[in-house]
Amino acid sequence: MSPVTVDLIIVNYRGARLLEECIASVMRDAAGLPASAMDLRVWVEDNSPLPPRSVAGGRKAGSARGKDGAAAGTWEDALAVVRCHPGLRYSRNPENPGFGEAVNRAAGRGRGELILLLNPDARVEPGFFAAILKIMAARPDIGILGPRIRENDGRIQHSARSFPTFLTGLFGRDSVLSRRFPNHPAVRRNLRTLDISDDISDDIPDAEGAFRLVPVDWVSGACMVIRRAALPDDRVFAAGYFMYWEDADLCRRMAASGFGIRYFTGASVMHHGGASSRSRPARSRAHAHWSAFRIYARMLPAWAGPWLAPAAVILAVRCLAVTGWERFWPLICPESDGKAAAGRACSRIKSKGGGP
Repeated sequence: MSPVTVDLIIVNYRGARLLEECIASVMRDAAGLPASAMDLRVWVEDNSPLPPRSVAGGRKAGSARGKDGAAAGTWEDALAVVRCHPGLRYSRNPENPGFGEAVNRAAGRGRGELILLLNPDARVEPGFFAAILKIMAARPDIGILGPRIRENDGRIQHSARSFPTFLTGLFGRDSVLSRRFPNHPAVRRNLRTLDISDDISDDIPDAEGAFRLVPVDWVSGACMVIRRAALPDDRVFAAGYFMYWEDADLCRRMAASGFGIRYFTGASVMHHGGASSRSRPARSRAHAHWSAFRIYARMLPAWAGPWLAPAAVILAVRCLAVTGWERFWPLICPESDGKAAAGRACSRIKSKGGGP
């Protein structure tokens, strides 16, 4: 029997040190499988920007450290990490097309039966590949598999959730209400991992230990196994999502095509969470709000159409409140940010007679 071909895609953004740890964990676990089990191809798609030629104090952009102490790193640092592992494919995007489009570009170059997305700030835990290959082979009805994702301290991340509703904004993953009322039915419905334990076997018994394989609406793209043949079209992620919520939209499209979405506690990864976002926190918040509006617009029923305009205003005001105007502009114009972009936009409006 020929090995299962797997395209592992890592989208890097200023995270060379964590990328090195991520790749090392992948190589360690893959080495434990016989060559006949898996043909692994690793694609590193780098969205890190080119550093300016000089900055104040003579330090290169990208060499600064984030609040968590992790070196941000330039694209050259990421390339050096990749070169330490022969056979890895590296591609640097001259512009930052966003997470979803970077995944689409790498997936378009691959031909693997399975597409595995893994954030550069994540590490696979021992036995990961053996577990996911076993499940995907046994269950051809599964289109997307999401493993258990742990925080650094061992806590379980809420990586399995229900599709958004009007209540999701109030009882979301990080909302005050969710923290204050963790047992509220709306919270339990949205954050599915709260009700999933790994001490009861389900669906497929495992002689090496009990696990759960649970139907959910969507799983996090921080680590996601995708059956290529189940993709609704030749793209992994839909256009229009720079970052955030593209994983929920993919699961929505996959479920509409008749394939199952499963959360699987028999394979685990450790995820730092938000390492790339912390390098551009304000812009990340703006993209999160914009993507939230897009997924709501696509998920809500037709009768709810009149509510979209108020929802957009509420999201815009909330984003402005947490980011400030200079970083708010990406919500309206995702390819730009900052005071200069806003100034150019105002100039265009005035030139058309739309300003004072």
